[in-house]
Amino acid sequence: MAPFEALYGRLCRSPVCWTEVGEVSLLGPEIVPETTEKVKLIRQRLVAAQDRQKSYADKRRRPLTFAVGDYKIGEVAYKLALPPQLAGVHDVFHVSMLRKYIMHPSHIINWEEIQLNEDATFEEGPIAVMGRQEKNLRGKTIHLLKILWRHHGIEEFTWESEDAMRANYPQLFEM
Repeated sequence: MAPFEALYGRLCRSPVCWTEVGEVSLLGPEIVPETTEKVKLIRQRLVAAQDRQKSYADKRRRPLTFAVGDYKIGEVAYKLALPPQLAGVHDVFHVSMLRKYIMHPSHIINWEEIQLNEDATFEEGPIAVMGRQEKNLRGKTIHLLKILWRHHGIEEFTWESEDAMRANYPQLFEM
């Protein structure tokens, strides 16, 4: 029994066996030319589907090129020039990991203000509560706070649970 038949309880109507349910199928030497024709049809349709999918993928794929002065290690790897504060960060990347950078004023980071730890991490901390909100979930009310974080722009706030913020950052609520 074919897996399809075992799963769905009826015969599979594949291109090799396009017969109506209950119809007598071909047996013996006459099935060979019929099967050969069906296999050719299947191969043609697979090639057509692969070509169609490749054309869809090729429309979105662009060859990556980088400017002169980039530290090219090989055909698919680049070494990035990182500031001394990020000396602990691995500086060689595969080209599939790199994307074209689109400049935005909020992306400018003042490195002098950030105190990096030895493992190239830094501590985040809330600056202010920008707003409050209550969510009602199945009869339970959750109090949320709109938090502005240090070293982030105004558009990068997050909604946090008031209980968690009071437990982790009590100095935020002292006034």
